[in-house]
Amino acid sequence: MRSPEGYVTNNTDCDDNDPLETRDKFGIKNTDNDDYGQTGAATLTQCLRPAGYKVAAELTSTSGDCNDNNNTINPAATEVCDGIDNDCDGSIDEGVQTTYYTDVDQDGFGNPSSSTQACAQPGGYVSNNTDCDDNDPLEHPGQVWYKDTDNDDYGQTGAATITQCLRPAGYKVSAELTSTTGDCNDNNAAINPAATEICDGIDNDCDGNTDEGVRRRFTQT
Repeated sequence: MRSPEGYVTNNTDCDDNDPLETRDKFGIKNTDNDDYGQTGAATLTQCLRPAGYKVAAELTSTSGDCNDNNNTINPAATEVCDGIDNDCDGSIDEGVQTTYYTDVDQDGFGNPSSSTQACAQPGGYVSNNTDCDDNDPLEHPGQVWYKDTDNDDYGQTGAATITQCLRPAGYKVSAELTSTTGDCNDNNAAINPAATEICDGIDNDCDGNTDEGVRRRFTQT
């Protein structure tokens, strides 16, 4: 004998208004409603839907969610730099960290042989790796050097500057000098604009005059 249309021979349904709520239906934990089942969570077998559970047909995957309390964390999420495994692949911040380089001398230029990866710039690190000597804040790219061979702290008049990272022999930066120019003899530290003129036939103070004010007048008798 055929059952009337819309009728069955059993009376085991707990909710006849929901086709998903039936006897022996498997419920998969999906608390955050991101359509990925919680990895490792036990399923529930019952008629009525448990809170925070779905059936397989409602899910993108029945497992894979590593944090079922946050719907932005699941296998389809994009990894962002926040110290969290956003895409549930077992790695944290992979491929999204920035490389920073140590800046021991704090000149704003990093050591290419010493680096770390992080989401934000750590103290003592910079984002470039262009320093040639991370132990000397004066040695860095773009530094301008002035010739001071005799080390009297006066740059040689007319000498060309050198722009490079490492210090050339016999050169200083402007901050190390009394003046970047003015030395008329860069091979003698006793000759410079601060020297005292003496009677020796030399322009000791580099003012363009020789023995000025120190010659003695002799009268023939």
